[in-house]
Amino acid sequence: MGELEVAVQVAAVGRSSHVGVFVGRRGELSRLRALRDYGTPQVLFIHGLVGSGKSALIRQFAMPAWAGDPIVIALDCREVEPTERGFLAALDDAAGGFDDIDGDGVVLRRIARLGRLAERVVLCLDHYEVLRLLDTWLRQVLVPSLPDNLSLVLAGREEPNPAWSRLPTGDFEAMLLGPLRPEDSAELVTSMGVAAEDVVVITRFAGGHPLTLVLGALAAKERPALPIREVAMSRLLDEFARAYLDDLGEETQSLLEAAAVVRRVSRPLLAAMLPDVDPWKGFSTLRALPIVEITADGLALHEALQQTIATQLRAAEPAQHRALRQRAWGYFREELRNVPRSDLWRHTADMIYLLENKAVREAHFPSGAHQFAIEPATPADAAAINGIIDRHEPPAAAELLRSWWSRCPEAFRVARDRHGAVAGFSIITTSGRIDLRKFAYDPVVASWLEHLRQNPIPPSQEFLLIRRWLTWEAGDGPCEAQASMWLDLKRTYMELRPHLRRNYGSTDHPEIYGPVMKQLNGGLIPGGVVEIDGREYHGLYLEFGPSSVDGWLTRIAAEELGLPEDDLLDVRQRQVLVDGRRVDLTPMEFEVMHYLRERNGDTVARHELLADIWGYEADVGSNVVDAVIHTLRKKLGGKASMIETVRGVGYRLC
Repeated sequence: MGELEVAVQVAAVGRSSHVGVFVGRRGELSRLRALRDYGTPQVLFIHGLVGSGKSALIRQFAMPAWAGDPIVIALDCREVEPTERGFLAALDDAAGGFDDIDGDGVVLRRIARLGRLAERVVLCLDHYEVLRLLDTWLRQVLVPSLPDNLSLVLAGREEPNPAWSRLPTGDFEAMLLGPLRPEDSAELVTSMGVAAEDVVVITRFAGGHPLTLVLGALAAKERPALPIREVAMSRLLDEFARAYLDDLGEETQSLLEAAAVVRRVSRPLLAAMLPDVDPWKGFSTLRALPIVEITADGLALHEALQQTIATQLRAAEPAQHRALRQRAWGYFREELRNVPRSDLWRHTADMIYLLENKAVREAHFPSGAHQFAIEPATPADAAAINGIIDRHEPPAAAELLRSWWSRCPEAFRVARDRHGAVAGFSIITTSGRIDLRKFAYDPVVASWLEHLRQNPIPPSQEFLLIRRWLTWEAGDGPCEAQASMWLDLKRTYMELRPHLRRNYGSTDHPEIYGPVMKQLNGGLIPGGVVEIDGREYHGLYLEFGPSSVDGWLTRIAAEELGLPEDDLLDVRQRQVLVDGRRVDLTPMEFEVMHYLRERNGDTVARHELLADIWGYEADVGSNVVDAVIHTLRKKLGGKASMIETVRGVGYRLC
């Protein structure tokens, strides 16, 4: 359920739902309507605590008005892939489709057409905190493209990045959504059929927080004698949630527990997670609950309740918590095999949501504010970048980085603090944008090229190059500005999939980053140590594999969920498990074995293996596939027959 909805939702933007009661927020609605009617400011940023009513306010504002009135288009950012391509596709869907627009100037022309839909148009982005990877692009590319008759409303938990305040005077305004007034709080609780004596108690302790008021009312209806203790506000929401949930039936609680550990619930997913429950009945039961929202790709719990239920389940029944996630992983893994490109982001987001690995999850489902804006470097940043380089690098290494600035300035990104000053920079590009051989004079690049020669990738796939990241505060060591740059990198992952195969990087802190990369299916490049001016720089790599980012996320989730030890392939250790023994695999043996396992019994042609693993564009008569299959079978011993030869075609894993 969205924030500040009573027991139900308000219909918005053509999506059918329950119809409920909206109270209060008269001043905020007046501000939104003034923006709709007069277009000032061009960007309004609404922020407030979880459950403070941002989504309900947006829905109320977006409700259809009289014909000829300004048009309000609302997007739920939870359903938007956090890339430029994904955002424009979501905008197309919401506004009726711009399939004929492509090429240079695509953003400008799409926004211009959006502005021609009506005399006044307002674009609302709800749950904006999950679109943080696009924050810079929206601010620097989208907003300057907005026609005079189109305004932008952003609504999210976090305060706006300070960089938004640097928009021209009068173009930006932030609005904090505070508590409801006492009389509005009482009206909300009364509208839910709560006895008068309970209304007084609930409103007294809820402090005007809409979601707490709703849960308090629900709990009071389920348990009229509900004792309300005077606890800290931070715990009151949890107290009411537990009181309400405890009085639901056992099957309903099981359904909520399943819904709490995944991003969205569909009928097939329910069937996989709860095999003993009728998925049609279960889906209908969930849909009828006042804390559940109908979205474009399933049902979702209100985010605050989702965290409460998942945390409680993890603490009370860790085995059940893990079992639900394991079953969900199995379902998503099977779905990922045949998902169309248009739905790839939703399945990727589902897999990311299962993860508890903070380095991966935080980029897409953030829990805190971000105070640094990651932006493309400009010529005006040269002095600041040089200052950081000179502060942390020896002379010869500094000159190499300056050569990158002179030859490839578009690869530089900077982290700006709240005042706009450069706090750090990174040098990031891809094999699709530059010819790495032209930078072979750089010994770090030369070490990458040697690793690539020994471990080639198919021409159809790319690798990402992170030549250096440095901050004024910590060099290439951990700090908040560096963390922001690493989070921004995840946007590039999303943009490049399904073609991204590998990352290359370099650090003089191998003791910090080596173990992290190993956990993520990478590590230090063997023999990849380069000495410059007496300082050692260690090469790093991260291997995504033939299935790119989505397959990589699937493997990370499998490792984290502790899938059974009798599984044939241990992805993290790159070993096969044979009769209780662990047998090491060479890199190519592992790639072939993993490739066959991912196809789940389907026949794989030799030319597919040659193309996707060795990078050969055609079957050139090489016997490398047969040689690797031969050594794999020897290592499998009594299980060698699992790799079956399909005569005249290729191989499959039985």
